[in-house]
Amino acid sequence: LGSEAGAAGRTVAGRDGGAAARRPSRTRAPTVPCVATAGEAIRRVTPAEARRDAPAVVTSRMVVLVVEVIADPDGENSFDRQVCLSMDCTIDRPVWYGQVVAPTTTPKLSARDRLLDAADELFYAEGVHVVGIDRVIEKAGVAKASLYSAFGSKDELIRAYLERRNERSRERLTGCLEERFATPRERLLGIFQIQGELFADPKFRGCPNASAVAESQCGSKIEQASDDYRGWVRSVFVDLAGQAGAADPEGLAKQLALVHDGAATAARMDRDPAAAGVSLAVATALVDAAIPV
Repeated sequence: LGSEAGAAGRTVAGRDGGAAARRPSRTRAPTVPCVATAGEAIRRVTPAEARRDAPAVVTSRMVVLVVEVIADPDGENSFDRQVCLSMDCTIDRPVWYGQVVAPTTTPKLSARDRLLDAADELFYAEGVHVVGIDRVIEKAGVAKASLYSAFGSKDELIRAYLERRNERSRERLTGCLEERFATPRERLLGIFQIQGELFADPKFRGCPNASAVAESQCGSKIEQASDDYRGWVRSVFVDLAGQAGAADPEGLAKQLALVHDGAATAARMDRDPAAAGVSLAVATALVDAAIPV
């Protein structure tokens, strides 16, 4: 806007300084209520100063004017839109300087979502039963009544935490397989490559389902949430094995699922991300044996 500002200083005249520019529709443009002369230094005026100094001449170092400059078909230094101009000028009357800023607001999460976010962070890092309800409530910044209203019990909160985390894992795995691997055979092995990327994350704490089930009673809703996700993972192995041409897709899927589970356990218990390389090598050998190239 440097060149535009200079042009505006020459083009826009004050109430006593000359003719205003014309609209293409032949409607005359409003005049700017000040004389703007390029090259004269002024400073910004605050509303308090404008009130205090009125009606004296206010001199400013810099002023930003928002004016509508209408295009003159015959002029080369005019504009057909509203522009923000920074210019050096002298103002011969009190000025109110204002700036309108559009508010930026982030939609506030519901109490349920805040509880799930807090549970996701605390439960995965420390364990579903090590972390008490009070810590989740404190981190979420909600009342205790909100937790029982949204979930009814801690077990329901744990189940919801697992279901949301499992859904995100499904979306991530499905998306990565489709975007990065072209054939069913490549996708079978791609599952282990994607898993290995999780092992390299400093926040990796093993399989959240295995950790939660280890702390829960048999037949609980927590166990059911884990079973649903594990069943989905096995179905992915079965489908890809069949598409890749395996004679026994179910048998190959069970082998690969076992390697998949063992890799996650080894990476967590041994704190060794290199387990991913071993599991990928084993999976490759199983796929090569079951689906000759």
